[in-house]
Amino acid sequence: MKRQESQADALKKKEKGGLISKEDREKGSVSIRVYMIWASAAGITLILTLLILLVSQIGRIIVDYWITVWTEKRIQSEGWIDSDTYYILTYIGLALFTSVLVFIGTILMVFDAMRASQTLFVNMLLRIMKATPRFFDITPLGRIISRFSNDVTSVDTTLLENINSAYSLTTRVLCVLVMQIIASYYFGIAVIPLALMYYVVQKIYITTSREIQRLDSTCKSPVMALFSESLGGLSTIRAYLKIPSFQSRMEKYIDSSTNTFMLVSMAANWVGFRLDLIGVMITTLSGLVCVTLCSETSGDGFLISPSDAGLALTFALTLPGELNWMLRNLSMMELYMNAVERIDNYATIVPIEEDDGKKDPDASWPSKGEIKFVNYYGAYDKELDSVLQDVTVTIPAGKRVGICGRTGSGKSSLTIALFRLLTCKGGSIVIDDVDIKDLTLKRLRETLTIIPQDPLLFAGTLRYNLDPSETVNDDEVWGALERVNMKQPVKDMDKGLDSLIEGSGDNFSVGQKQLLCLARAFLRNSKIIIMDEATASIDMETDEKIQKVLRSEFVGRTMLVIAHRISSIADSDLILVMDQGKKAEFDTPAKLSKDPSSMFSGLLTSNVL
Repeated sequence: MKRQESQADALKKKEKGGLISKEDREKGSVSIRVYMIWASAAGITLILTLLILLVSQIGRIIVDYWITVWTEKRIQSEGWIDSDTYYILTYIGLALFTSVLVFIGTILMVFDAMRASQTLFVNMLLRIMKATPRFFDITPLGRIISRFSNDVTSVDTTLLENINSAYSLTTRVLCVLVMQIIASYYFGIAVIPLALMYYVVQKIYITTSREIQRLDSTCKSPVMALFSESLGGLSTIRAYLKIPSFQSRMEKYIDSSTNTFMLVSMAANWVGFRLDLIGVMITTLSGLVCVTLCSETSGDGFLISPSDAGLALTFALTLPGELNWMLRNLSMMELYMNAVERIDNYATIVPIEEDDGKKDPDASWPSKGEIKFVNYYGAYDKELDSVLQDVTVTIPAGKRVGICGRTGSGKSSLTIALFRLLTCKGGSIVIDDVDIKDLTLKRLRETLTIIPQDPLLFAGTLRYNLDPSETVNDDEVWGALERVNMKQPVKDMDKGLDSLIEGSGDNFSVGQKQLLCLARAFLRNSKIIIMDEATASIDMETDEKIQKVLRSEFVGRTMLVIAHRISSIADSDLILVMDQGKKAEFDTPAKLSKDPSSMFSGLLTSNVL
């Protein structure tokens, strides 16, 4: 818990005043808490799985031991029990039983690992979906993609293989050592110094490789981030002839990532040589002990029977390889547990939006669409300064209000404050006599409709994009398309409303995507509609079409329109001019334009927002 709290505090410190936060990286050994997180995600059946795998390894040792019993025929009895048939059938039965246990245990382990991976992924996804806007402001997209791709892949595939192998090999090695010591306690004495050597080697290797693996995971994030940024701004990079600069940066990041991967391989070679050396010592000591004890006799015969000596030598020959792979898998298991650690960090310490509203107005709210800002102060984070300061304005119901001002004046901040995407530092926002801070985020945001500057279409069918909640029939969908002049283009498509949307709606032009967003706004039937420079990326002709649709089809609804072109808001019912996060002017466009000293008049003259 202390580690989790310290991580959260560290994240807050990074957020404060920083444009981009540094990626967090744990230090030291992976705590038992991380293993418990994975085990808890796997479920209670994991205990049964581990028990079955343990019994299967004991069964494998018993199968090997049965051969020594058969060799000396230690079970003395009359009849068929003393015959080879009894020993053969018993051997086959033990082998089949062990094989079935291994099969069942492996299948259960796969299902447990799948359940753990799914649980961890869903927990991280739900946390990210509820994260504050500030988190996305200071976190590169590539870093988030790395958690959902590289780390999730490690948990899905590599970690499962390592956990299964590490557990099976560890239990087998322990069983072998127990059998060796049972056969001769002298071997146990000889193993003690070798065990100490083995502990020192694995401690050095795990400590080093763990940090290298963490560094490797961290070095992958800049590669993903730069790649996604380059794709997003490809035209700008080419226009400014910055291809060599971005290429050199990418090569630098790839070199760093490759170097850390090479260090992982070098560490594996280092430990492999030393484990082979320890294995040779174990084999040599086991052979010396067996030869010595078989050559010396006690009153009852050999100190160790030849069959037991043969079994001990067989185990000794296989033990070095199993020790080697056991250490490698234990080390890799801890290394890839780092992926669980990183996923858990995003599933626990990422700050989420506060949603403590308790009011739930009836379905008719808001019935009018009146909006009141009362001495409102808003900031993008608690630690940052307010971007909206002492804003007090009443927007009448059913009016079309144009919002304008210079860049950075607070136009967009004013509209996203309605969605509670800003942190309220004072004052209130009231919609139809209900303070929005008393509402749940879901209730508030499903009430409002926003048409953003960059029209957004999701992967899926056109019908799903227009009516994701499936609350209207096809006639209403076609009616909405007709009102925005998109009915014919959709009819011309092969499957009509069931046509698939390509990535980000690439099979539509920007203007068509904006019109589809308008149709989606019609179907939502919201009393309050916000347009945040919705026509900034389209041509004048399409802009005129959209403005015509807005004037004719959204009558009686409260509209907040942030203008990209001053002409698009000149015929609004009211004009709100923002300046440095404050309300500068609020009146009809006719009155403001007649006053040569008003800011709106100056904006009309310059036609620049």
